[in-house]
Amino acid sequence: MSTTIKNHRNSFVDIQNEELRILMDPWINTANEGSWAGSNGLKYIIKTLKKKPVDYIYISHLHTDHFDYKFLKDLKKYQKKKFNIIIKKFKDNRLKNKIKSEDFRDIIDLEEYKILRLGKFSNFLILPQISASNTPNAYINYDLDTSCIFQDKNVNLYNQVDNAYSEQDIKSVLKELKKKKIDINFDLCFVPYCAASEYPQSFLKIDRKKEKDKITNQRLKKFFHLSGVLKCKNVIPAGGSYKLDSIFHKLNKFLAIPSFDEIKKKINFNKINTFNIYNSKKNFYLFNKKKL
Repeated sequence: MSTTIKNHRNSFVDIQNEELRILMDPWINTANEGSWAGSNGLKYIIKTLKKKPVDYIYISHLHTDHFDYKFLKDLKKYQKKKFNIIIKKFKDNRLKNKIKSEDFRDIIDLEEYKILRLGKFSNFLILPQISASNTPNAYINYDLDTSCIFQDKNVNLYNQVDNAYSEQDIKSVLKELKKKKIDINFDLCFVPYCAASEYPQSFLKIDRKKEKDKITNQRLKKFFHLSGVLKCKNVIPAGGSYKLDSIFHKLNKFLAIPSFDEIKKKINFNKINTFNIYNSKKNFYLFNKKKL
């Protein structure tokens, strides 16, 4: 038995093993009121359903590049088998209410750090939001985001999604997991390497190229540092990546989203060799007995 993992885009991860298939934050259609480009991946996903239908969908939070209700409707239309939607049991019910408003009722509200058994050897758990933002602010105090862990016989997977964890946050999460006797020796980690932002592309009277490079370097520095804190051997740069669509497409050159070549260049320059960075554009990973 093996476990296959595909990272389609952003935080959209497709995991399949012998007993189930789970999609994490499936995103196909346009997002952010149509300004973020969609993909043509629907036909591909529909085609794969004959071989392996979807059993579970995890939705981390309510942003439209993570909660793609149109895709969920299409999946319901093309797949006869029912699927469950997993979300955190938030104090704020707006995500749950949005899902229900689209006529989905098979929702699993999961308490943070509680193990959900998806099958005989497949487990899932949700990690909480700790920091409300990359920039701490006493006025921003909400609980609307999550990260997650998936485990089976072959892989122990950590997916941070968009959750703005600091070094201290990750250490706090790892400490809590250890206390609950949950394995923190991850085989594969999805770590955010950029963030969705209007800056610098939407601002005038600034040197957008210079600001893009500055932010990119800041984000990569944090990406490498957090990957080191997780002590994971296989790391995927993920989350927060998008392309502007329609009349905004000319601003893509100013997006502070590093290319894989830039990430690789930074690794070589800094002589980082404590973990492997895998190109999410290649998007296919096969785990068999804990080996990639």
